[in-house]
Amino acid sequence: MGGSKSAVTGLAANGVLLHPACHLKVETNRNEALNRGWLVRQGNDPEVEPFRRYDGWFLFKADGTVEKSEPKELFLSS
Repeated sequence: MGGSKSAVTGLAANGVLLHPACHLKVETNRNEALNRGWLVRQGNDPEVEPFRRYDGWFLFKADGTVEKSEPKELFLSS
C-alpha cells in the first residue's frame, strides 16, 4: 500500500515467503511481529537487523539469501 522511497524496500532481501495464515498473523499483529523478530521495521536495513524464522535468527542479504545471526536481543545489546 503506499510504498516507500527507501532503496532497501525494493531489494530481494525485503521479501519472504509466508504461509497465508502466517502472513495474516504478521499483518494483523505488527507490534507483536516486530517484537518477536518476524518483521523488520520499514526503513531498517534487513542486512543489519536480524529477523527470526522457525530455525533461528538470520540476516537477509541483498541477493535474497540469508545468513545465520545472533538473536536480536543479543545483537541490539552489543
